[in-house]
Amino acid sequence: MLRRLSGRVAFVTVGEGTGEVARARALGRALVAEGASVVLVSPDAGIGGRLAAELGAGAVFCSSDDVGADVDALVELAADLTRQA
Repeated sequence: MLRRLSGRVAFVTVGEGTGEVARARALGRALVAEGASVVLVSPDAGIGGRLAAELGAGAVFCSSDDVGADVDALVELAADLTRQA
């Protein structure tokens, strides 16, 4: 199986509504299946943490109330994941 996104990092924001979580889950699964490391970003640690656990080793959760203010931390996390790949 060709994993076209191997070595890449994707950020997926996770909303709090049922439909938003379902969309993030589907997108996260597709990205992980293609080999990407997925960073799930949400202000809700419960939702984000459960989704990361569900997606497995290819996904991590990063709590953020204000993604714009946390860009530097997110970029560093992506760099760490890329080095681990």
